[in-house]
Amino acid sequence: MGFTFNKGFNKLEKEKIFNNQHLIKEVDGIFVNVNKNGRTRFILVTCEDCKNVRKIRLVDYLCCKTNLCKSCIQKGDKNPSKQKYVREKLSRKGVKDTSYATTEWRKKFSEKRKGKGNPMYGKQHSIETLKKIFKYTRPNKPEKFLIELLDKLFPKQYKYIGDFSFLIGGKNPDFINKSKKKIIEHFGTYYHGKENTGIDESLHEQQRIDFFKSYGYDVLIIWENELKNIQSLQRKLIRFNGENIYG
Repeated sequence: MGFTFNKGFNKLEKEKIFNNQHLIKEVDGIFVNVNKNGRTRFILVTCEDCKNVRKIRLVDYLCCKTNLCKSCIQKGDKNPSKQKYVREKLSRKGVKDTSYATTEWRKKFSEKRKGKGNPMYGKQHSIETLKKIFKYTRPNKPEKFLIELLDKLFPKQYKYIGDFSFLIGGKNPDFINKSKKKIIEHFGTYYHGKENTGIDESLHEQQRIDFFKSYGYDVLIIWENELKNIQSLQRKLIRFNGENIYG
């Protein structure tokens, strides 16, 4: 049987279709049915397995590496994602070889990075650099709660600066009242707890207070669990701010 083509096929397209002519559905006495839809040409192709006829773009057909429809190619061992070489490749994706990082290596590396071995020893980031690093820093839920509470108790007195918009001695407090030289810090249980800091919570709290005190600021630490008792928290804030809002 002869093999006929519609006009408009180049040599490579003819070769591709000719080598797979048993898949082409015969329509109106010819093996290839070309429908012009703008610049897009379509052909009818029969799947090797299910024998269903589907209309696909000619460019997709010429580029495909299989003669199966999308449904059949996903079945059983034919599914590319189930092939051994694919699974091995996926299992290695994004995984770094950390076999060198033994417990002994980690300890030695940690010791080397202490003191003068740390690249940032005796240095600190500029405000501009910190703003770039923490460009998308936003107040968390507890901080948002404190923002609303402070605005309610002391309108326009305390400003949230936990986004590194203001530094004191290279450190960034959460709230500041510049006129009264007062700072309010929120300590989350996880990040400021003993398990994370390695020191007792009371000592960690006092270190923060002493640091800002050396710059002339009074400091109040609010722990995460204190947010649960609003009345007690309000009294604590009022005493720290040194004013009677009810008088």
